Parts: sequence; structure tokens; C-alpha cells
Amino acid sequence: MHLPGGNAFRYRLEGASDATVDVVGDGSGLTVRVAADALDDWARDDTVSLALRCADDGARLDVLIEKDFACLTARDGDDDADSFPHPEAGNSTC
Repeated sequence: MHLPGGNAFRYRLEGASDATVDVVGDGSGLTVRVAADALDDWARDDTVSLALRCADDGARLDVLIEKDFACLTARDGDDDADSFPHPEAGNSTC
């Protein structure tokens, strides 16, 4: 995500080998690690969001990951290249 002043905030969703939810941030970004099998299932089925909880040292962080669907109507300047197919594609318009 590009921010004013030439700065950027980077975010990444990674599959992990265990079921632990892990969130790591630094000054320029955020990485969320989730069990790889849960991410695979989410990406393949019609589930829109994953609600997860990360707990570390008594602190709790609720994490919501949602699919970004392609727009139903083309808009100037939008890039849907990395979007999920919209479930209503072919049925209606925005």
C-alpha cells in the first residue's frame, strides 16, 4: 500500500506448518502467519473471511482476513489482477 510522502506499508499472508496464528510487525509492514491447510481451504471454497485470534504474553489480537473480490463493473484505475472471482459475476452489476 503506497502512502503519502513516498512511504509504503507492506502486508503479507503466509502459510505456516503449525496451527498457531502469528502476527509480526515492523516499521514498514505486517506479516500474518496462519496454518497452511486453513489458508488452502479458505482460498478454494466459498468462505469469505477467516476470523482468528492471536495471543502472546497475555495480549490478545483479533485478526480478520477477507477475500478481495473482483469488481462487477470495470472502473478506471482499478487493478483486479490479484482478486478472487466475484461470486455474483454474470448475475448483476455494482
